[in-house]
Amino acid sequence: MKYFVVLRSNAMSKEMLQQAYLGMTYTSFYLNEMKTALAYADTVLSIPELPNNTSNEVLFLKAKIYQQQGKSSDAVLQVQ
Repeated sequence: MKYFVVLRSNAMSKEMLQQAYLGMTYTSFYLNEMKTALAYADTVLSIPELPNNTSNEVLFLKAKIYQQQGKSSDAVLQVQ
């Protein structure tokens, strides 16, 4: 996580900022910090002009998080 925090602090472009937040999203997910992962995922999705493939990746990850939390209906909404 530390690497991505440093990357976020030093990001000189929108793409680097996107990668930093995406990395923090995945790190939080794999550390089983689902609330934090969802917050970072929402931050990624708020980045202007986000590429479709990145948006889809984050929405899929959010669906996995909701599914693990037993929120199947919320998970389905992410992939529709």
